[in-house]
Amino acid sequence: MAWNKPTNLREWLDIFLRHRKKFLFVSIPVAMVVIIGSHYVERKYTASAIMEVRNHLAIQQIGDQVTARATKPMRRLLHHDIVSRKAIEQVIDDLELLRDMPIYHADGELTAKGQMIKSDMVDKMRKGIAVSYIARTSELDRARISYTDLDRELAPRIVNKLVDNYIQDANALFDKKLISTKSFFEAQVARHRQNLQTEEAKLMRFRAANPGLEPDDPLSVDAKLVTLQAKLDRLNSDINVLTEERRALQGWLKSAPEMIISKEERTNPEWEATRQRLNALEIEYYNFRNRPGGPTEAHPESQKYIKMIRDLKVKVKELPQRIVADGEAIVNEARIVAAKELETMSGRLAGHESQRAEVKRQYSVYEVRKSNFVELRNKYLNMKRTISEHESQHEFYANKLRATQIALSAAVGNRSVTLTVIDRPREHIKPSHPTLSKILIMSLVLGIGFGGGAIVLSEMLDRSFHNVQHAVDDLKLPVLGAVNEIITQPMIFRRKLFAWGVYPTIGAMLVMVLVVSIILAHLSLVDPSMYEEIMRQPGRMLSSFILG
Repeated sequence: MAWNKPTNLREWLDIFLRHRKKFLFVSIPVAMVVIIGSHYVERKYTASAIMEVRNHLAIQQIGDQVTARATKPMRRLLHHDIVSRKAIEQVIDDLELLRDMPIYHADGELTAKGQMIKSDMVDKMRKGIAVSYIARTSELDRARISYTDLDRELAPRIVNKLVDNYIQDANALFDKKLISTKSFFEAQVARHRQNLQTEEAKLMRFRAANPGLEPDDPLSVDAKLVTLQAKLDRLNSDINVLTEERRALQGWLKSAPEMIISKEERTNPEWEATRQRLNALEIEYYNFRNRPGGPTEAHPESQKYIKMIRDLKVKVKELPQRIVADGEAIVNEARIVAAKELETMSGRLAGHESQRAEVKRQYSVYEVRKSNFVELRNKYLNMKRTISEHESQHEFYANKLRATQIALSAAVGNRSVTLTVIDRPREHIKPSHPTLSKILIMSLVLGIGFGGGAIVLSEMLDRSFHNVQHAVDDLKLPVLGAVNEIITQPMIFRRKLFAWGVYPTIGAMLVMVLVVSIILAHLSLVDPSMYEEIMRQPGRMLSSFILG
């Protein structure tokens, strides 16, 4: 009899109920095999720490670029410094991870082999480190630093040491930046103070030698000319600065592309194709070997399959699994911002040029009115201008110096920029791969899949008729009548024995073994020491559990 494929949900349900025992006795063992097999899957442990970089109120109140310039490197380069080779080598040395290896000279220096081992260890650790930002504001940076390793005890130690070393180095860098900035501003303040005192002494001597001379009288034409000249000089300086900035910005806009190509990580298509070919070849070889009267492993065709499978496995290992490829073309936002800034700059430049034209016009008017200017007045004005420049420069650097001194005082009292670890990894962490939920989902999927396959296979191999319509369709003969199955007393007894004794017992044992395998899988993830103790002495642990 050919298999009558079900056409609706009810027929599928009838098939399931008819073969429900096969489904249970196949799906539960498959789930147990998956769960027990998970014990041999390599564990990976991920330890995470959350670090905070905070600007306190004392720094925020300064509102100066001095402290911003000092804190910018340690905030901008946080990710680079954490995963840098220097930082990881420092962690290896601090934790003495190479201490027990015979790779040192008598003087304590690493041998060539030791340097290679250390370099490989650094590369491996860099791949396991991840830095992600939880929050980034002007007052607060909060980042999560995580490390993944096969060693459960080593992962949290490495994370803690990475964070502690970074905090120590960042604090030292911040203090060094502030101290060097303070020294620079002190030198500038002293130099301009000396120049200011020298020019003021010259002015006093000039007034003493020329009593009664007041060329800076606001009512005089000369004083007005000086005012206009100062304004014109300032406008010329501003226009020159704006012109240079606009020219530089225009040059950058010409060279900057309108679209940029983003980078994204993808699965290597060659690796994926090779892996799929390997899977297909293994299935083809399995079917070839397990067919009725199939050949042995020594058969030439089998040897050919084995060689092809081995070559593909080597190729899969050699090919990179992930590659970095060009992504989509996106708009260059920096160019848009620069274009807007260029428009703003052009407007400012036009305004300055308009003001300069007006100042030049006024200056020409007053220059015409000028009758006589002597050398002394020009000398006096030059001295006043020089003094004014030195005063402005002195005041500028004095303000910068005060801001730096406030920042240093705040840093000494821990009221400036603080780097703290607000969440450290626990000593005993759970594996990040595999997890109990993934194991249970995989066992459930495979159990249901194999159980469903067993039902379909059993139904396809069943040659009996389950209803009159199937018999009519298959035999092409009219059915005159149907006789139910004749059940004898021994058959009734046997069916009751299996239904109420054998099957429930086997089912209970399977469920019990399934529960035990889940408990052991959970223990292997959360408490490996207890799991290993149970595996070494299962009888003793079982008796202790039963007897209390």
